[in-house]
Amino acid sequence: MNYIKYLADARLINMVYPKGEEFPKKPSKIMMHNSNLMYSIYPVKVEEQDVLDTFFANTMWKDHKVNKGDKNISFMVDEVMPFKICPEGTKIKNNPGVTYVLHKAEIGRGNQNTPLVIRFPCIKRDDFLLK
Repeated sequence: MNYIKYLADARLINMVYPKGEEFPKKPSKIMMHNSNLMYSIYPVKVEEQDVLDTFFANTMWKDHKVNKGDKNISFMVDEVMPFKICPEGTKIKNNPGVTYVLHKAEIGRGNQNTPLVIRFPCIKRDDFLLK
């Protein structure tokens, strides 16, 4: 199991555990650290849901603790915030305790629907000037 820990330390994979568990127990899900790596390792068949899950988990991983969710929940963030990752065209059950992350949604609806988008940091013009 240490070789998997080495891959996680090298930031090639993320090990997602159920709530309350951590290494050295068996992870419930092993995901690529970067969704682009999925296409280089096995480019023949990459599921859209796996790409969305990987992108979301990697985005949250920097500042939060990400755990495997229970039934009908994709992830638990910081052990208290349930998120469900929904690909385009998915019917949403309006569960008030779950935040739905929607793929290809232009705007969210209320506090529970969040578009899954890539945000770039703001770069100032002064950062490129030589001093």
